[in-house]
Parts: sequence; C-alpha cells; structure tokens
Amino acid sequence: MARGHGRILASIWEDQDFISLGEGDQRLYLFLISQPNLNHAGLLDLTLRRWSRKACGLTVAELEKRIATLEETRFIVVDDDTEELLVRTFVRNDGVWRMPKVMGAMVSGAAEISSVKLRRALLDEMDNLPLDELNAEPGPRGPSVRQQVEDHLANLRRTLHVPDTTPPPNPSRTPCRTLYACARARITRAFPCPCPCPCPFPQPHTRRVG
Repeated sequence: MARGHGRILASIWEDQDFISLGEGDQRLYLFLISQPNLNHAGLLDLTLRRWSRKACGLTVAELEKRIATLEETRFIVVDDDTEELLVRTFVRNDGVWRMPKVMGAMVSGAAEISSVKLRRALLDEMDNLPLDELNAEPGPRGPSVRQQVEDHLANLRRTLHVPDTTPPPNPSRTPCRTLYACARARITRAFPCPCPCPCPFPQPHTRRVG
C-alpha cells in the first residue's frame, strides 16, 4: 500500500550536514523521503526519468548531479547496476525502529533489496540504532519492545545475508627447504628405502715372503 505522507523532522533544519547542502539538493532529499513507494526500509527504485517530470525544467542530468551530491554526503546510497536507492537514515528518522510491528514490515521491505551494497549499508545503519532507549520491561502480553525490535533485527541479518568481504589473513610462507623436507618425508613413507646390504669385512693384506 502506497504511503499517504512523508515524515520530516523539524530538527533537520538544525542539521549542519543538511544545511550545508544546496537548495536543489535539499529539495531532492525531501522529495525522496516523501515518495509514495518508499518502503519501510528506505528503499526506492531509481527512476530518474519519472522524477524529472515532477518539476518544470528539471532534467535527468541535473538529477544525476544532485543524487551524486547526496551520496557523497551519505544521505543516500545508490547502486546504478540494480537501479536502487536507499535513504540511509530513514528507519531511524522516521521512527520505524521504535515500533515492533512496523519493524516487521521493514524486514519485509529490506528483503526486496537486490544490491549487496545497499544491504550492507542498511545493516551498518541498524548497528547504530540506540536500542537502549527502548523499553526493556516485558509487557503483559509478552516480550518487551526492545526484545521484539532486537528479534526483528536478528531476522533482518538472516534475511539479507551479506557475505563477509574481509580478506583472510595471509598464511606464513613455508621456506622452500621445509617444503622439500616435507615432500621427501612423504615419498620416504610411501616408498621406504631397502636396508643397505652389509659390506664385506675387509681382509688384512698378507705380504708374501719369497
């Protein structure tokens, strides 16, 4: 179901990063967070041609320029290959993370993300949520609000399943001499050398007297 409104925090006008943006960049950000098809994870399809028709004189080239600025300043994350855009702090600023039921819808919305880049950005943002602000007291009908939200976050991590890109530690190189010794030992075990034949005991030289 399409959203009927977008939430804009009044505190955005005290955010120095936002104030530092140009007027056009600010307008685009407000435009993005008020889109009817923005899901609870902050995901949007990247539809530049459609968006360019929402203002007189706006072009795709100008939109690309503004989107690049918003991505540089980390307001959004974009993947051109999958044509997806993530409003990075949407879950936090829209209050999604405070409502367990809406968090369930957020996990479903996040499952629609194709881009590994966007999935990783969303997971990083979830790790920064101030969960200690949530009520940790169990309610009359079950777990606390905080426990329910943490359960949804655990489900989110399982759902997104972002591969670990940390390179494995470099194995220490084995010296060639050690490699040669290991190989020789294996060959020796497989084909043991026969016991050496006993050498004849040398006979003493007898000098003939004639």
